[in-house]
Amino acid sequence: MDNKKSIKVHFTDFWDDFKPEHFHFYGILSMKYKIVLERFNPDYLFFSCFGNNHLNYKDCVKIYWNGENYFPDFNQCDYAMGFAYLELSDRYLRFPEWAPYSRNWLNDKSLLDDATLLNRKFCNFVYSNSYSSDQFRLQFFNRLSEYKKVDSGGKIENSIGGSVADKYFFLAGYKFTIAFENSNVEGYTTEKLIQPMYVNSLPIYWGNPLVHLDFNIDSIIYVKDYSDIENAISEIVALDNDDDAYLEKLKTPWFLNDEFKKWYVKAAKFLYHIFEQDRDKAIRRAKYGRNFYTIN
Repeated sequence: MDNKKSIKVHFTDFWDDFKPEHFHFYGILSMKYKIVLERFNPDYLFFSCFGNNHLNYKDCVKIYWNGENYFPDFNQCDYAMGFAYLELSDRYLRFPEWAPYSRNWLNDKSLLDDATLLNRKFCNFVYSNSYSSDQFRLQFFNRLSEYKKVDSGGKIENSIGGSVADKYFFLAGYKFTIAFENSNVEGYTTEKLIQPMYVNSLPIYWGNPLVHLDFNIDSIIYVKDYSDIENAISEIVALDNDDDAYLEKLKTPWFLNDEFKKWYVKAAKFLYHIFEQDRDKAIRRAKYGRNFYTIN
């Protein structure tokens, strides 16, 4: 007999092919609750940044999450999860885009085969978004390509005859991966850095200026800003021509400690706190003042 508490939940304003059962937090909630998907009269609403349908929902607890470089508006949500370093009582949890990958993280580099690691192509670049991203990553791609051909497997500057079908398999075939974010915002690190780490391709990273708070900065090639291009190129060239130095860099632990393993514990604690309260008492956003005019 299932004695789990039932919760009526709806998900809106997510990406086009979004499926609730594949959402990071659906599994966490389903361990403790019976999830009832209710579109028209939910008690709890999860929403993201790809629309404004959430504005049509008034009498429910509203929980915001997204992996883009947007900050939550606490006038429109009761709780939020995101990349930013924010504090707001029990209303916010920092849960960056890369955090879901930590659940199944494998970080034992002692089993890596040196010959396999060295007998790979030079570097790859897999991007398809150019209109809403900093042009710095394309500039860096062009500059690095002056040293040696960089294979582009995305829609931008594609050089392999089409977009890659399996990104992880593709990245695994290269010594280096250009892992640049769309923008450099504090705390904003996405899957772009984690994916090459998963397959032990050395990331060349630009983006989050606080990346060292989550990752071991010595394990990556970190491009600080535009003025650091030549320093980064010099390091890449040196590593590409020195097998011992390359292997030493690649086998440096991605993390300084085991804190990365605790993301799902943090998320579960945060979410269960919301759902264990009486629904009406869990609502945090203001109902009156300027909110009355801008939201209702």
